[in-house]
Amino acid sequence: MSPNPLWILARNLLAGFGIATAAVTALWIADPGGLGGLLLRDASHPVPLALLWLFLGLTCGAVQFGIALQSGSGPPPPQPRLRTRVDQMCHAYVAMKPPTTR
Repeated sequence: MSPNPLWILARNLLAGFGIATAAVTALWIADPGGLGGLLLRDASHPVPLALLWLFLGLTCGAVQFGIALQSGSGPPPPQPRLRTRVDQMCHAYVAMKPPTTR
């Protein structure tokens, strides 16, 4: 049974927004080139910071979701038992063998 795709999307978006929160906080604290201070001194202070967080979160969440889809995000399918595989090989061999005529 495969997991619900909406649950996978929600879980990966949550991870993406967590990464975005860490990145925006690091940008704000490190203040490279005065960018963090510029975001705080702006007249519409919360808007640019919120937009940066929103779009960075959507981007990171989409990347997480793509990785989860490509990796299968679930356990591998069970392997058939040995006896079943031997039976399949024997049936395939019998099917390939040409009929003998006398």
